This record gives sequence, structure tokens and C-alpha cells, in this order.
Amino acid sequence: GTFNGAVVVTRDITDLVKAQKAALEGELQFRALFEAAPLGFFQVENGILKRVNIAFAKMFGYANTEELVGHRWDDILTAESLTPGRLLEDAGLRQPDHIRGTELSGRKADGTVFPLRLDLAGAPHQGKVLLIGAAQDLTERHRMEVSVLNSQRLESLGVLAGGIAHDFNNLLGGVFGFLELAMQTVEEDSKTYGYLQKALSVFRRAQDLTRQLITFAKGGQPVKKLVDLRRVSEETARFVLSGGNVRLITQFASDLWLCEADTGQMSQVIDNLIINARQAMPNGGTVTLTARNVAPEAAPPQLLKGPYIEITVADTGPGIAQEILPRIFDPFFSTKKEGSGLGLAAVYSVVSKHGGLVEAESKEGAIFHIWLPALLDKPADLTVSSQALSRRILVLDDEESLREVTSAFLEEMGYSVACTASGEEAVQVFLQAKDASLPIGFALVDLTIPGEKGGLEVLKELRKHHPTLKAAAMSGYSQDDVLSDPNAFGLVGCLSKPFTRQELQTFLELHYPFSD
Repeated sequence: GTFNGAVVVTRDITDLVKAQKAALEGELQFRALFEAAPLGFFQVENGILKRVNIAFAKMFGYANTEELVGHRWDDILTAESLTPGRLLEDAGLRQPDHIRGTELSGRKADGTVFPLRLDLAGAPHQGKVLLIGAAQDLTERHRMEVSVLNSQRLESLGVLAGGIAHDFNNLLGGVFGFLELAMQTVEEDSKTYGYLQKALSVFRRAQDLTRQLITFAKGGQPVKKLVDLRRVSEETARFVLSGGNVRLITQFASDLWLCEADTGQMSQVIDNLIINARQAMPNGGTVTLTARNVAPEAAPPQLLKGPYIEITVADTGPGIAQEILPRIFDPFFSTKKEGSGLGLAAVYSVVSKHGGLVEAESKEGAIFHIWLPALLDKPADLTVSSQALSRRILVLDDEESLREVTSAFLEEMGYSVACTASGEEAVQVFLQAKDASLPIGFALVDLTIPGEKGGLEVLKELRKHHPTLKAAAMSGYSQDDVLSDPNAFGLVGCLSKPFTRQELQTFLELHYPFSD
């Protein structure tokens, strides 16, 4: 047991320690990036998820990562996406240096299917290839793409619808005017009078159809003013539901902001949505109408940044079938036997033209959400002159029947009327009246005259001789900016075709106080 000595071998392992430390730091950095990344990251081996981050878990509707680890592709992809998913995995194994990506359909924990993009890259690890992937939920992107396509389709249909509505309104205006004049020539207790009343009833249905066409056509641009949406929404909803078996619940923010909107069009939006809800509940139910303020940071990403008002209309009906949900705002699409398919299309068009957004969802009933730009600063009120004018009126319209009817209406009201079919004739008649010391004080002009100068161009000519000439437009369909702001074009207002005698008289009495 004699100790003779020892051999000691030493080796500098500084580099090894540094390498181990660097590897550990790299692993920690990778883990931190993996866990904190907003994208869904995962590791997969033989079709089995070995590791996922919290973003990936939440994307698929799981509360934590442990619930997903160990699952196969079969658990998170739809049946039609399984083969592409496996091919993606195989490609990553064969060519580790290449990133492979494809769009698939994922299945959440509750069974909901959603579009996603998966990207896989292979990396050598302990003698085998480790597949690391990233997942991106494409739901919002697809929704925005659909929204853009819908807007483009509606824009094209709007041009077509507007042109049709213009011609149709001209024809309707003549028919309606002559029907009203005919009713004045027969006894009210006669069969003829009854037939004329029925004809007028049919006419009004046609009139409603053309007005809805105009709403989502280019000629349906809003004429905006300061609006209290709470009042407009509640009054419209209560009127539609009055006397029925559907209960209305309202929930409005006490400090609801104002907005600049077309009161008539906003009323039509609520009217269409409430009617839609009522028809979905023939045996009764409840409609909940809510309105709240939405801060800029909480507004939907599709909208321009700014404050908004959100209006929600929810019913307790059967809801909307998922297969038709993407089509409900399409013009002429309807599931109702007598539906025109224009109600929700008009809602979509009006809201879009106000710089807003409308979306629908189906839960325990149908729910419609509308976002409209809010106005935080009240603009100065505009005043309109009530200067009295001569009772001599110039009418410019290329449709003969409309000229005859409008002239007859005005003469019955006590006006002196000069009717013209073209711009050249209008200028000539105007100057002749001036030379005869019988000046015309007001012009009622059609904005669109095929092959001729339109109403605005003719007014420029007339105002060279009478700079303060008052004028209004008759329009079945016209330029958007003219309808939305007639004052900017020297007009005191616009009268929509077709119009009744009473509408014409009320229009003149309210806006143009003539004197003898």
C-alpha cells in the first residue's frame, strides 16, 4: 500500500463551457421567441404536434398549450386538408432547407372551421429532421377580401340600377301624374274611380322598388346633416313594430355621439332591418336595438381610424343559415317568396356611402352590426334664404309625359308655367319671357338629358342673364355630388322622380315661398 505518485491530466474546457452557455442562451432565446410570438408556432414529428406556443393554442380554441401537445393533424385539420398537410410535412423532410407553405382549413376545439396558412421548415436535430412551423389565421383577411369584392360588385350593379331607375322613374312619373289627373275627372263613388285607386296602389309598389334601386345606385348618395341616431332609430323601430306581437328592447348609451347622415336613408336602414327581424318571427319574439360609442382603437380594422357609433339589431328568430350568410347583402337575393332582395342590399349600400360598415352574424337569432362615423364637433347651422319669388316657373325635362303632368300640377296650384324639352329651347323661352317683361323667377330642371346639355349647364346659361335665379332639380338618377350637396351647385334642393302632386306642392311650399 505504498503511494508512489499520481498522474494528473488537465484540459482547458473554457471553449466548451462557452459553447454550452451559448447553446443554453440560444435555447432560452428561441424558447422566449417561440412562446411570445404573436404568430402560432409549433413543432411537428411524424404528424404529431410535439410543441406549440400559446398563440397557436388560442388560434385553435384551446386554453393552454398542454391541451394540444400530442395531437395529430387529424385533430386540427379538416378532412380535405389532411392530405395537403401531410404532403407539406413530407416536403419539409425531403428538403429541410426550403420553407413550404400552403393554405388549409383548420378545425377549432369547438368544431368551428376557419382558413389558415401553414408554413413548415426542416432543421437537422440530433440526427433527424425537426419540423418547425408557423400558422396564421386568415379569417380576417378573407373577410376583408369578400368585403372588397362585394363593394366592387355593388358598384357595378349600382351603375346599371341607376340607369334603369332613371328611365323607369320618368315613365312612372308620367303614368302617375295622368292617373291623378284622371281621378279628378270622375266621381268618387264610380267604378272608374275605384279602378284608378287600384292602379295608383300598384304604382306605389313600383315607386318603392325604384327608390330602393336608387338607394344603392350612384344616384343614392346621402344628403347629410347633423343626426341624433338614437331618436331616428327608436322612432323608426317603434313605428315598424307598433300593433304587432314583437317586443322592442332599446339600450342606448346616455352620452351617444352625433353623426352627419342622411336622416331618410338612416331611417330606411333601421326600417329594413326591423322588418327583416319581424318577418323572421311570425309567432312573436323580441328585437333588441342598441347603440354605443366606439373609440378609434376599438373600431373594426376595415374602417378608417376614428370614432364611431355602433348600432346593433338582434332578434330571437331562427337566425341565418351559414350557407347563405355570405350572400345576404347581394342585390336581388331573397329567401322570401315575395321579397325583392333589395332590403339588405340597400342597407349595405347606404352604410357604405356613409363611410361605415355593416356585418351580420347568426347566433340565437340574427344579429346585425352597423358602424357609422361619429361627429364630435357640431358644425355651424346653415340657413336657407326665404326670399319670395315670381310665380312664373320654367320646367326643363326631355320626357313629354312628365312635362305635361308637371305643367298641369303647377297650373292647378296657380303657377304660370313654361315647359321646354331641351337646353337650347329653355334659354330661348327664358329670354323671350324676360324681353316681354314677364321674367321667370324659378327653374325646375332635369339633371340628365340624353344627347343634350344637362340641367346644370343650362342653369349656367340662364344665370348669365339672371344671376340670382332660383332653381331646383328633378332627378330620377343623377351625379352623386349634386344630390349630396345641391347648394354647392347653385340649387336650393332636389325633387326625386316620380313625385305626386302633393309632394310637389309640399316641396314648393316648404322651400320656395312664392308671392303674387
